[in-house]
Amino acid sequence: MTEAEIRLSTHNILKEYSTDTGALLKADNLLLDDFISDAAEDVVLDLVQFLPESFLTDEDVTLVANTQGYTLTTEYLQIWAAQKNVSDGSPYPIYEIPITDRGLYEYVGQTDPAPIHYYRKGDVIYFVPTPSAAVTDYAKFWLVAAETAAMADAGPTYIPRVAHRLIVYKAAELIAIMCGDNKSSFNSLYLTKFERVKGVLGARNQSQPRFLRGSQGDLGGTRERTEYDPNWR
Repeated sequence: MTEAEIRLSTHNILKEYSTDTGALLKADNLLLDDFISDAAEDVVLDLVQFLPESFLTDEDVTLVANTQGYTLTTEYLQIWAAQKNVSDGSPYPIYEIPITDRGLYEYVGQTDPAPIHYYRKGDVIYFVPTPSAAVTDYAKFWLVAAETAAMADAGPTYIPRVAHRLIVYKAAELIAIMCGDNKSSFNSLYLTKFERVKGVLGARNQSQPRFLRGSQGDLGGTRERTEYDPNWR
């Protein structure tokens, strides 16, 4: 759905139009767009737990000699994997370590042309040991991306099309709450649609056994810690 279609659907489900006398949602769409952006963010946070692959993007990091910290230019929710780019060979994993474990992986002043660990301080990535040489596109970070803060005219970038209606239901729910209706049926619509979307898109490849894999290095996540899919029948 385009942004205009999402706006119209939200108007339709609320039965509230900018041409109505005393309309809450004005023709300039300022108020409506604010709720749509909020709703899209909620949809991403719900969906990404079950279909993170739909939100994947990647960014290559170029090393600078004697520079340890790097900030990714892509806004992201999670780092799905980090790999060293290798010419004519298999990508090599770069593992995240806790800051408290730095002493196990480097000593003061140590440098290396090919660091294979990193830690994070906020959004800044620090390679361990400090890179000793400049290397173009040394590492590729696979990132679970966020939608843009303001929706583009073409609509969502990452949210699958069949889930676009979730934005409409969530925006309608938030607007209803703003108007003092805390018992609206929009949340029920949202949850019903969400379960259907999750059930289908959460297991797109039906030709393989459905096993869960931990994130790289078992860095933690929101999925149940089992070696099988508890929803498999």
